[in-house]
Amino acid sequence: MFIDDLDSPAIGRAGVLLFSGGADSTLLAHALIQRGKAVTALSIDYPGRPAAETERADRIGRKIGFADRVTIGLNLPWRAQKGEPGTLNEGWFPHRNLMFLSIARHVAEIRKLSFVSAGYARTDGIVFTDATPDFIRSFDALASLSSGQKTADGEVDFVVPFFEKDAFFESEARRFPALPALLAGTWSCWRDGPEPCGVCAACREREAYFPAAELAART
Repeated sequence: MFIDDLDSPAIGRAGVLLFSGGADSTLLAHALIQRGKAVTALSIDYPGRPAAETERADRIGRKIGFADRVTIGLNLPWRAQKGEPGTLNEGWFPHRNLMFLSIARHVAEIRKLSFVSAGYARTDGIVFTDATPDFIRSFDALASLSSGQKTADGEVDFVVPFFEKDAFFESEARRFPALPALLAGTWSCWRDGPEPCGVCAACREREAYFPAAELAART
């Protein structure tokens, strides 16, 4: 079942979250943990993943309160394929979400977890068609036809809130004042380097979080 409401009583107690160490997945991780969920963080080292993203994921993972952390390497025998630098789809990697969701579903069933979660924002689907509610619904339907299908607790649900970034972050920051500092340590840049580039679309989108945090602090 596809669930887009983080406060839904239908969400099980434990699940696996696709965790990159970026702002979106960290925000969702924090929200799930604060709602009493036991979250296994699943990070995937794909070809071309920025080294700093891997380091930030490890750093945040040590302090956010995950029930467990798992990192899987995709050691593919070819060079990384990514989108054109400077474009909105610079972070594109062929069928990334299809692969990642499949691996997460596998982990959920092996570990008998009740949900898979991913921090897709509503705006992600403007560029990436595999980060939309329709894609998740279709993937959920396909997964239900695959072998495995169930854990000991029943079906594996997909918990993807497709949050409106500013509004959700602002409301969460009001409830949890330490959240902005946590997100300040994330890495969302699509490029590799010692510091975020500040110019790619992912960096610019990440920066939108912090005006929302300032607004939350004033209200």
